[in-house]
Amino acid sequence: MKKERGPFDGALQIIAFNWPMYATAVVALAALGWLSCADSTPRYIRLAAVVGLMITAYFTLASVAVSHYVYDRSRLYKFDWIHDCVTEVPARWVNLHAGLDESTAALEQRFGPPIAVLDVFTEETMPEASIARARRRGVADRRTTSVRESSLPLESDSCDCACVIFAAHELRAMSTRVALFVELRRVLAQEGRVILVEHLRDVANFAAFGPGFLHFLSLRTWHETIQSAGLQIVKDFKMTPFVRVLVLHQGS
Repeated sequence: MKKERGPFDGALQIIAFNWPMYATAVVALAALGWLSCADSTPRYIRLAAVVGLMITAYFTLASVAVSHYVYDRSRLYKFDWIHDCVTEVPARWVNLHAGLDESTAALEQRFGPPIAVLDVFTEETMPEASIARARRRGVADRRTTSVRESSLPLESDSCDCACVIFAAHELRAMSTRVALFVELRRVLAQEGRVILVEHLRDVANFAAFGPGFLHFLSLRTWHETIQSAGLQIVKDFKMTPFVRVLVLHQGS
């Protein structure tokens, strides 16, 4: 059985999955600190070093602090908000992830057992090293099945709810994202819902993660993906200033 989340697990995971970036930041902080204090450093370089030091320190600390807030302190993983996304408790639901499953156990407490837990990771569609590190550290639900995003092993009209939490943005190409959501539309029952949870490429996430916010997708890109798959947004709300929840259905 998956252990309870610790009070700092979220922030520690972000550091572990992205440790080369944080290691680089530490080295940069040390170098900039030395440049800003060395008597031999020209004044204009010292000023630039101080500015660089402040910016690097800010984004390093902000990313950890916001990660702690979002993943450890907010309502996100309590899932008390999930019932606002569905009209009734789904009898048939599925959870999709990219190898790090942080939600199935908690969702099961709300919805009952899933009909499937699907891992949509492939090396071709998700080549980033941070995903590989997350997969090595994660503990997969024993029911997890590895699948292609374009071929979910579910019958048409067989699912009342599909949860896709911090996973779909890892499909970097628009075509693969659309393929996933086309499949989700196929497997949804008439009144079924897709619950999509993501960070966005927006001002709030830039303030938190700096250039790292480019890893996320804009709200416009999500709208294009969803529309291209023939789905419609029925609910759109912020879980925190940094996380967006989009609830989708088949449309007319």
